[in-house]
Amino acid sequence: GGTPVHDEGLLNAGLLVQKAVLVWVQRYIKKFGGDPTRVTIWGQSAGAGSTMFHLIGDAGVNTNLFHQAMGNSPSLSFLPHYSDAYVGDLFTQFASHAGICRRHGMLARRVDEPLALAGSKTPANRTWSVFPFNPIADGSFIVARPVEAFRKGSFARVPVLFG
Repeated sequence: GGTPVHDEGLLNAGLLVQKAVLVWVQRYIKKFGGDPTRVTIWGQSAGAGSTMFHLIGDAGVNTNLFHQAMGNSPSLSFLPHYSDAYVGDLFTQFASHAGICRRHGMLARRVDEPLALAGSKTPANRTWSVFPFNPIADGSFIVARPVEAFRKGSFARVPVLFG
């Protein structure tokens, strides 16, 4: 996360890839005998968290990518904002471990091995290092903490089962 990643439009990449998969499902589900009006998303633990973020994604505007949602044991962990100082610090640490500096750009070169090495190192500030790749309030896909979004009614109006 952090401002450099925000500026390159790369925040919440995992959630956005999941959203792209849901678009793919809508396009091709009939070819597999499925019904595009009965797509259910489900997740366990972190996956339940992803399900929850898809419910509130895009300020809860339902684009009919899914029609029911289920989750087991979602995390209600904090949701940092991309401009929070420690988010930038974590990014800087991971990037430096991977040999990436700002002048190279985030995706300017292949970095799978250096990133794997960077991921194996312990961040200096361990306060939030348990889940350094959590979703983040990016101001576009995720605009509010889940608790706030649900309280305000900013979520997809679909049948939901969480436990």
